[in-house]
Amino acid sequence: MLYERIDTAVINDDLPWVPLTPYDDNVVKYIKCDPVRGETITLLKVPAGTTLLKHHHSGTVIDEIITLNITMGDLVYFDENNNVCAIENRKTGVERYRAFCEANGIEAKDITRFSL
Repeated sequence: MLYERIDTAVINDDLPWVPLTPYDDNVVKYIKCDPVRGETITLLKVPAGTTLLKHHHSGTVIDEIITLNITMGDLVYFDENNNVCAIENRKTGVERYRAFCEANGIEAKDITRFSL
């Protein structure tokens, strides 16, 4: 697939910022949740000084930033005793996005695919 042929109409400001409840108060903008590859493409907005659930980064993290995240498979969160306390993936992303849109009277877009 060539990028010139991708309909990017869903990558704009009318996609809502959705809270990551019940885990924390940060918000995420779901751009795509691919059911075939199990991939999610999101923007994550995290204020400075925010403490997230235990997870691992292999590089630098910068405060007060919006990050672009492309994740394949599950993102697993751990509690203070290293027990799994949350699993996020493309399916939970679609469910959270649709529930938020419905609860707030927003027409949900199909974030499960890009049209050609």
